[in-house]
Parts: sequence; structure tokens; C-alpha cells
Amino acid sequence: MKYQCHLKSIISIDKYLRVFVETNSLGIFLPKIIVSSSIAISLPICNYSYIKARDFEKNGKSLIRLPIRVALKCLSLKRDKNALNFVINSIESFENDIEVICSFKFIQALQSNDIELLSKIPKSDLHNHVALGGSRKIIKELSKKIIPPLSIRFKSISEMNEWCESNVKQPNDYETRVRAAFMQARRDGIKIFTPSIAVFVKNNISTVDYFTGYIRSLIEEFSNDMKIYPELTLDREKYSNDLKDLVKKLLDTGFFYSIDLKGDEKLGENKFREIYSMAKNYGLICKAHVGEFADAKHIIEAIQTLNLDCVQHGISAISDNHVMEYLLRNNIPLTICPSSNYYLSRVSSIAKHPIRELYRFGINVSICSDDIAIFDSSVSNEYLTLFNNKVLNEYELNEIRIYGLNFYNN
Repeated sequence: MKYQCHLKSIISIDKYLRVFVETNSLGIFLPKIIVSSSIAISLPICNYSYIKARDFEKNGKSLIRLPIRVALKCLSLKRDKNALNFVINSIESFENDIEVICSFKFIQALQSNDIELLSKIPKSDLHNHVALGGSRKIIKELSKKIIPPLSIRFKSISEMNEWCESNVKQPNDYETRVRAAFMQARRDGIKIFTPSIAVFVKNNISTVDYFTGYIRSLIEEFSNDMKIYPELTLDREKYSNDLKDLVKKLLDTGFFYSIDLKGDEKLGENKFREIYSMAKNYGLICKAHVGEFADAKHIIEAIQTLNLDCVQHGISAISDNHVMEYLLRNNIPLTICPSSNYYLSRVSSIAKHPIRELYRFGINVSICSDDIAIFDSSVSNEYLTLFNNKVLNEYELNEIRIYGLNFYNN
């Protein structure tokens, strides 16, 4: 039976707990990311774990951590009432729980439109092209380069690249821009950081060994501030016969956690099938940019061709219910970059961004930055922009935030 999550109303218990009236009268639904696994039964068809009231009564007292939110259709069942009362009576245990305190502050920051507070709250950035991932302010601090504000929306990646060459990049500044991305992540409260690193930027780095050494030095420098999961990025438009050997040499370094494929989606993925198979054998998370420009059906084709674990963007899935069901059934998350989608003319407005429907359908999504130097929007600003445009409410955005922080634990 198809299950779709729709929040109906909110009952405020106190500042640490919100109770959502939900769509099932059989028991209690709790976010799977913060529920004791000993009593949770995972449902693959929705974004929740299910706990029966009798299990809650039996095991509730032994919970190490209680959930931030509880969802019920109604309070007609005596067991449901008892379970809810147990949660309410245990509120004091939340007061020193750092995850709960951060959630409260995050919600408060959105409601008060406080970007400074938002930047101090732990978040993830799972989709950041590191050579363009630093803010304009930090790039100016490091290189005196002033990047002009965007005055247009791009119609294609090539148009964006032309603007970038003219307005962002300057000779011999690759390492400066990469450092800016790490500094940006630290200043924005990013605790789970996935810097997406091009396989080997020959125009900017002299040798592969220097390239890997430079990335390793940055990881060591910033690892006290965040957990860093480097991602190796390939380009559909830059395939070569020696690419597999180069990728193997890079994977042998052991510091890449995932692999990504960007570039013109019309070129397909077949040439990279063998490389992705190798990456899977190395234990990497397999991602690809797909469903950003291509239609929804291409998403499934790419997932099956490359055995993907995650899709970068994937917003065209909204046009095909079958594709959304496929993502949900196979637990394929999407890393979504709203401002990037807007400035690349993939959505008509932020207010109409499909992340709302994708999330409420039950698909796991994370909110990411993409190219901050171009789109001038930090992860904190992405959350605030979605909230101010009434795309998702503060509680939904907080759940997405927590999901991103747990991405590598899922």
C-alpha cells in the first residue's frame, strides 16, 4: 500500500518537544534517525520507523534517547495515550541532550530569521564542488578577488562556466579557491563535509602526487572542525582511455569515500560503468549528477548503469511518480541545491522547488550548496530561503538537517 507523509497539525508540548498529528491510528511513528534501534521496525516504503504502542510500553523505560517528535493520527487508543504520556513525562531528559538543544536552536533561528545563529548550528554539506565552494567574502580575503553579484539566470552549464571563467577564476588561484571552500564550511557550521574534488585538474596542479598531497594536507588541517569525506569527481565530457588507471591510483590513497559523475547528462554513463564497478569494490559510495537537466527516466537508467547509491540533484523525478516510487523503494537519497537549481533555470522559483514534494513523498533529501562562489548562498542560507518561501516548515527542515548529519551512518 502506498504511504505518503502529510503533516496535518502541530501540538506544542514545550520548547523541546513538538507532537505532530499524523496519518496512522495503529501506533506511534518516530524519526528513524534518532530512535532506539532495539524497538524500531524499519519500513522501506516511508521515511519513518514504526513503533507499536505495546512495544513502547514494554521497552520505553530503557530508551537511551527519546525522539524529538512523535506522530499520531488520533489519541483514541489507550495504549497510544499511555505511550504519549510517557514521552511527555520524560521531557526533562531532553534538556541536556545536545541534539535536541541544536534542533530547538535551529527551529528558533529559522523562525527569527537569524542567519548568524543558523551558521553556528551543526549541518552537513554533501554536494560541494570544492573549487567553487568558498564564499565570495572569503575568496576576497584570501586573494583580493571581487566576484560580482549574479544579475542573470543561466540557461545551461556551459553558460554558467563562461560566466565563471570571466568573473570567478584567475590565474593560479585553484588552491586558494579550494582553501576558501574548507574555510566556508567551517564558518557555516558544517560538521559533515563532502568536498567534491575533480579527478585531476592538470591546468592547476602539476602532478597527481602533488594533488593528493595538497588535498591530504587540507583534510588534516580542518579535521578538528568537521568530519571530512572527500569525493572523487569525474566528468562525462573528459573520458579518456587512461582514466581507469588514474582513478585506481587515486583510490589507492584511501581518502576518498565516494565517487561522482558530472557533466552533460546527454552523454550518458556507459563509458564509466567499469570505473564505477571498481569504485564499488573499493567500498565507495557511488553518486552521479542526474535528473538535473535530463528527464526523470534517465535517473533510473543511471542508477542501474552505475549501481548508484545516491543521486546528485535528481529533481526531475518529480515529473514521474514511477521514478519517485523507485527512489523510495530503493532508498536512493537526493542531494539537492535549491539556489543552484534556480540560477540554472531548473525551477521557475524557489517557492515552487520540488524538494517539498520529494521530501513529503518520503524520499531522503539533503540540502547542499553546490557552487557557493557562483550562487552566493551558504547551506544556512539555503535552509532560510526554503523556510521564508514556505517550501518546507521548520520541523521538516530540521529533520532534513539531522538526516544530513547522519548520512554516513545510514
